[in-house]
Amino acid sequence: TLKYPNLASTLPSDVGALTKLTYLSVAQSQIRGTLPTNLGGLTDLISFVANSSSLTGTIPSEIGLWNKSVVFDVGQNAMTGTLPTEMGNLVLLRRLSASGNQLSGTVPTEFAGLSSLEMLLLSDMALTGTVPPTICVLPNLTEFVSDCDEIGCTCCTLCCSGPSDLTCV
Repeated sequence: TLKYPNLASTLPSDVGALTKLTYLSVAQSQIRGTLPTNLGGLTDLISFVANSSSLTGTIPSEIGLWNKSVVFDVGQNAMTGTLPTEMGNLVLLRRLSASGNQLSGTVPTEFAGLSSLEMLLLSDMALTGTVPPTICVLPNLTEFVSDCDEIGCTCCTLCCSGPSDLTCV
């Protein structure tokens, strides 16, 4: 377990060498910058929580190597790019939160492989297109929040619109 609650710099790339790390939290810190790609080496990581920080850049595709991950939360940052298709490999993932970023593109069809997913939070972003129907039938998905005005979503449990001060119905 590694917590950086008061980190006010970038996430050290040395963290990627901690191959037995199971829990990493930099939530609500002043961490800034990008996620190092060598975080992909954290194959025992169960939970990554970095919400409400100042992360920028893209979500590294190497995250798809975290085959034991249950929680991935980067909500309320300033991340850009797209949701990596490789995240569809995270078959044990239960909670994926990326809301409140500047991510764009579509919801990857590969997310249909997230058979353990219970919560998918993708609101207040710049996603487009339609949510693939195969995601709507994930057996454990009970909460799916997105910007229904921006993307077609027939299975969302909550639709949001508006920047930052979201209005959800």
